[in-house]
Amino acid sequence: MLKVMWVNLIGFNLLWAGLVLLGDVFIVVAVLALIAHFNFCQNRQDEAKVILAVAVIGCTVDSLLTYFNVFIFPHALIPLWLVALWLCFAATIRHSLSFLASVSWYWQAMVGACFAPLSYFAGERLGAVAFSLPYITTFVLLSAIWALLMVLFFNLNAKISSGDNANVTVY
Repeated sequence: MLKVMWVNLIGFNLLWAGLVLLGDVFIVVAVLALIAHFNFCQNRQDEAKVILAVAVIGCTVDSLLTYFNVFIFPHALIPLWLVALWLCFAATIRHSLSFLASVSWYWQAMVGACFAPLSYFAGERLGAVAFSLPYITTFVLLSAIWALLMVLFFNLNAKISSGDNANVTVY
């Protein structure tokens, strides 16, 4: 189990770097990695549900942040490589980030608030996205959003894993 977590974590970070640095050109690699990921999953149906739910929510949030000019991309919509990145991130919820499923909502929120914005800032430094707001404002906004998102993502995962796909609540 620990080996799978490390492979998932390292794989995601390599995919993150490829998608951020190379953009749409790297999508094929991300798709192949996701196919390989599914080949190793025991419960593919629940895995697919979690990945799709997390990716749709994440893409919606990033689309709203783009619409409100918090994020600036060359085109009006979020780029396809970011959609692929959300799918790849979603594949970490039940694997390399699975330790967060057993901690309180507070720790899930803290991890989201502290670490997720750093990914956007690294992407900004690498030229993948621009911010319209000052860095501190962007960091605080992303921290608040990601605190909520991480709790929501693990709540969704728990509901899907238990077979109870209704009544998802955020504490």
